[in-house]
Amino acid sequence: QPQRRQYLGKCSWILISWRWKNGRARMATIAQAPAEIRLTAGTSTTKETVPRLEPTDTYRTLGVFINGKGCKNRPREILRGKSAEFAGKIGASNINAVTAYFACSLHYSPKIGYSLPVSTFSFKDCVYIQAPTLMAILPKLKINRNTARVIIHGPKKFGGLQMRHAYAEQCNGQLRLLLGHLRNRDHTGELIRIALSYLQLIVGSTRLCLNLPFKHYAKWVEPTWLTSLWAFLDRTQLMVDIRLAWCPTLQREGDATIMSIFIEGGYIGADLAQLNRCRLFHQVFFISDIASANGTQIDNKYRRGIRNTDRRSRWKWPYQGLPDDSAWRLWDQALTYMEQFGKLRVQLGNWITVSHQEWEWKYIPSTASVVRETAGKYRIYHPLIRASTRRIKQLYSVDSYTEAFDIGKQAQWAVATPIFSDVGDNLFTVQTSGEMYIAPVIEDPQSDLFSSFQDRIGAAPVFFSRLIGPLPTLTDETLEAIGTYIQEGSLLTCSDGSTDPEMGTSCQAWVFADKDGHLLWGGAGPIDGDPERVTSYRSELGGITTVLFLLTQVTEHLDITTGLVTLYCDNMGALDNVFNEHPKRGIYPMLERDYDYLGVARELWRALPITVRKEWVKGHYKGNNRELKHDLNDLADYMAEQFQCAPPTGFYPRRMPAIHPRYEAVLYHSGSIVTTPFRDLIYQQLFANDLAANIRKKNGWTVTQFDRISWDAYSTAFKSQTAFRQVSVMKLSHDLWNTGAQKLFGQDEHGLCPACKSTVETMDHIFQCQHLETQSLKKQLLEDFREKLGATGTPDAIIRSIIAGLQWWLVEGGAGECPRAPGFGCITGAEVWSTNAYAEQTNLGWGQLLRGRVSSLWGQAYAKELRCTKPKEAQGKWTTRLIKLLWDIAFQLWTYRNGILHGCTIAEQHEIRQGLLHARIEEMFNLYWQDSSIVAAASQHLFAQPLATLLTRQRQYKLCWLRSADGAVSHQMKETEILRRQAERFFGTRQQKPSFKEMRSDQEPQQPNPMRCTNLAADITTPERYGLRRRRDNSPGPSDDEDIIDIPTAMFEVSESSYSYQSQQDVAFKPDCPLSDTELEWIVRRSASSGSTTSASTYDSTYLYSGSSTGNFGGGFISSSELQALGSCRESTISNGLSGGDSGIRGNPPSSHFIGSAADSISSISGASSPRWTVPFPLRNIGALRNSPSRDHGLSGDSPLPHLRSEALLEVTAEFRGEDRDSPIFQLGQNSPSSYSTANTIFALTTHTVDNLTIQRLVNRAIHWLLGQSQDQRFPLSLSIYWAIRSLPVYYEAVLQAAHRGGGGTSYY
Repeated sequence: QPQRRQYLGKCSWILISWRWKNGRARMATIAQAPAEIRLTAGTSTTKETVPRLEPTDTYRTLGVFINGKGCKNRPREILRGKSAEFAGKIGASNINAVTAYFACSLHYSPKIGYSLPVSTFSFKDCVYIQAPTLMAILPKLKINRNTARVIIHGPKKFGGLQMRHAYAEQCNGQLRLLLGHLRNRDHTGELIRIALSYLQLIVGSTRLCLNLPFKHYAKWVEPTWLTSLWAFLDRTQLMVDIRLAWCPTLQREGDATIMSIFIEGGYIGADLAQLNRCRLFHQVFFISDIASANGTQIDNKYRRGIRNTDRRSRWKWPYQGLPDDSAWRLWDQALTYMEQFGKLRVQLGNWITVSHQEWEWKYIPSTASVVRETAGKYRIYHPLIRASTRRIKQLYSVDSYTEAFDIGKQAQWAVATPIFSDVGDNLFTVQTSGEMYIAPVIEDPQSDLFSSFQDRIGAAPVFFSRLIGPLPTLTDETLEAIGTYIQEGSLLTCSDGSTDPEMGTSCQAWVFADKDGHLLWGGAGPIDGDPERVTSYRSELGGITTVLFLLTQVTEHLDITTGLVTLYCDNMGALDNVFNEHPKRGIYPMLERDYDYLGVARELWRALPITVRKEWVKGHYKGNNRELKHDLNDLADYMAEQFQCAPPTGFYPRRMPAIHPRYEAVLYHSGSIVTTPFRDLIYQQLFANDLAANIRKKNGWTVTQFDRISWDAYSTAFKSQTAFRQVSVMKLSHDLWNTGAQKLFGQDEHGLCPACKSTVETMDHIFQCQHLETQSLKKQLLEDFREKLGATGTPDAIIRSIIAGLQWWLVEGGAGECPRAPGFGCITGAEVWSTNAYAEQTNLGWGQLLRGRVSSLWGQAYAKELRCTKPKEAQGKWTTRLIKLLWDIAFQLWTYRNGILHGCTIAEQHEIRQGLLHARIEEMFNLYWQDSSIVAAASQHLFAQPLATLLTRQRQYKLCWLRSADGAVSHQMKETEILRRQAERFFGTRQQKPSFKEMRSDQEPQQPNPMRCTNLAADITTPERYGLRRRRDNSPGPSDDEDIIDIPTAMFEVSESSYSYQSQQDVAFKPDCPLSDTELEWIVRRSASSGSTTSASTYDSTYLYSGSSTGNFGGGFISSSELQALGSCRESTISNGLSGGDSGIRGNPPSSHFIGSAADSISSISGASSPRWTVPFPLRNIGALRNSPSRDHGLSGDSPLPHLRSEALLEVTAEFRGEDRDSPIFQLGQNSPSSYSTANTIFALTTHTVDNLTIQRLVNRAIHWLLGQSQDQRFPLSLSIYWAIRSLPVYYEAVLQAAHRGGGGTSYY
């Protein structure tokens, strides 16, 4: 009992309840439709509540995740997770290609593919599910993970690997379920037919919905399992035929379906959905359903949202809520499209089938009476006035009628539409249709109606009459003898088949004989089917089916109930499959090869009242122990070959085979029935066209050139290779070898050929390399190729032509134009044919010959020269052998190249691998020594041991170390990128990137762009929003020379700063921050040397510099914002002056320097006309060098760039959030005079470089001041902006170093 209660708790249920809004149904939630189920468990009387799920909740069944609403998002993510899990295990393992291949095919594919047949994923969903596995498994198979997926999944006919694709496997499973259950006639097949009839009703077409173009219905038909299969069939151009599928037929002459008219009218998507809801509400299908009885106009009752009670459909329609007003307006507009001047454009004629509508009003032409059926009674209205002319209509009164419970069987009657008079509601006339169609009664034919056995055979279905062929006349005496032999158990029968691959046709023959070998009866007939899928197995099945059918007819005609017959056949597989007493259960027997014959043969065998004993006979037996069965087999084979050579009139094999009357479901492709397993066909239909287009595009071929290649021979040669050899052939055919040209992308900066070391290595260069040793190898390979080709019986003319083309392309490297064929100008047949093939191959490319893409003219030349009796078969076999020999040449050259690069022996390969590993480790150490920030602090222990010690370790240890180091570097780069993006979001964007330029001093400096005033506390977003993970101390650096390297360089770029600072007056600063005497000395001395003075009123300065012993300086001033740029200052009440020790000027720095409060008006600092320096954030934020007294603020004085002449200016022309304008370029570190021209100005560049150290010192001082601001409550500084500021020295250092490394050729914006 506890276990049963626990089991009850594992149960769940979903309530499907609909909520309608504007004609659209939605599943109700638990809150909208509350309900519960309480059950008892076992013998317990206590009821327990069974858990209820929402319609959107996904739950697991037998390996499948489903939900009540049919949503596929959750199942898709579950399968994606399984793929990611498998990919993680494969990617982290050290397995070889063989193990990876079997792991994918034997573990992953069944695991993912188990639930796909009952899923409804789209092609895009399946690509998403399978993506992680492909990215992991392809490198294990030595295939580039970026290889075009059409090559990976494409058919082998064109060189694709045909690896399992989730969408193809899903569609294959869906098709197997559909055909298997329908053919098996089981309960699931019945449910499929019911769902299919419902879908047919929704679609509104007389054609089977699965064969309609899905694009017209995809947007408005509800997605289901059948619509998923429908989309696949439309994508692959396949069709199905289901015998018992419900497809309505047109009811009247000139009739059509309503939805087909709407689609032809141009309605799409949502409009069609609304129109279809209105149609379902009225329960109409054809135009005749909404037309008046006379078929000339639309009944107005169907224009509104009220059902017409005069007509009721006998079909079972789905419930449809009332659509909204917009839908009815669209419906009325669409119905008007069918009319012209109030009449139907195509008026309806006579009834041709029984209508699905039951009309309440009927008209009896013989008595001119109108009959109305109401509540099981009949009201019969007789005309008040009989019209004598066409203009006068017969009138009826609703008050004048007689009632009857049964009107009897009327031989002729028609439907009627009443039209009430305007005079009164009690008078009406009727519009009538032609006479209604009455379905004829079909009686079952009786078997005893046949007067003779020949009549019985002649009445057989076309399926059997085609198999039997022209039946010889059978006398009654022979027929009685056959019956006697059956009852005695001495009748011998034999069947055999014949197939002609040249013509793509096949046939079968059968014989009846007694135990002494006397021939009693025999014949031959065709085997219909697709010529591309004709096999000897199918012809043998056809022969067995024919024999079983004839035995059935004989036993029924002679009323034989017991007996024994022996059946000989030389195909053991066909015998075993037909006479299998214990076949597999379920749908699997219904999906076997050539089931159209196999299924019929099994049914005939089971229905026979006699015993049929099968016996295999060796075909074409030439031994000494010859028996009667061998003679019968040879006779049947001879008859089949004679029929194959000269089929009688009317019995030539057809592409479309006849269908057995009881055949439930078939699959069509290219005008024929698919009788083989359709997995290969699905991959061909899904990917063949795309793969062919890929090949044509890559090689520049037209469709005609592409079709000139012998693809059938290529396919045969490709499929004959092992699974792993096919990978190599695929890479050869599609130029996917890992050559030097591929390594140029991040692996090898040169990518040169390992043999000649002078040319970039491509696929063609591997074959055309002019290295001496390579040349001698190619010559030897061509000689071997000549001998092997001659051993196959190839004519000399063909050998000479092929060798000449390969000699020119391989040995001579394809230099110049291709020479003429050796047999050019000769008039012999072999030379002419080989010359044509030579010219065709030249057009295709001789490099394609080594890839297996051989012109079909080579095979034709071979077959014509040898005068083969079966030319198609002979040229196919020879071309296949030729392709294999050409592949051998290509792979030997590839092996030779790999031996040079990786070593020929195991010792050489080990030495080369060891050297590459050591070089990689040394490179990693060098990177770490240059910049230890390439890895996080937690991973720096990897570089703790000396390099020399690491190199002496075992190979596995070094590989593990290298993987760990690579992982640490990758992790750090990822974290750096995250921080860089966060900083980018923080600083925002700007319109134009800044660019450095060097200008002449006589040019007017550009005005800075106006910047918006901002409060850091209010405008800068807090760091919590961006999730900055690290936090730093807010205290400023201790000295002027501090090297602040806290954040990787890659975090900041010039273009990522967007905030600037501007004020109209000086701001207050802290009084206790040190001022670098070196910086102050530069300003004082440069100002003193200039000797210029200005008045104090010109500036907003309130500070002057003074000392106890100073020189005479001008009357210039330095503003508070100017001092911001070089150090810290403080607000003072004195009018002007800077107080402090004077030893800084004379070069004797005191123990500490502070800005004092005493004023000395004698000495001052003035700015002169000097170079100006404007830089991005944060220097622009706190001041800039200026040379014009008109500036309200900014750094005044000589530039702290000691190597720049006074006439040179360094400027950032594009500021943050500035206006969009042309930005000249300044190339840092340029040492040669040059110029850069823009649309407006030509800026001359000087020969002077920038002093990195001075810029870095100035940046550090600016940062110290900003960090000090964070301690002032009036100017709060967030942690995120603080951390960004700390990284700026590294940024400027990286930019300047890159400029110097790039010389004069690198421009920075």
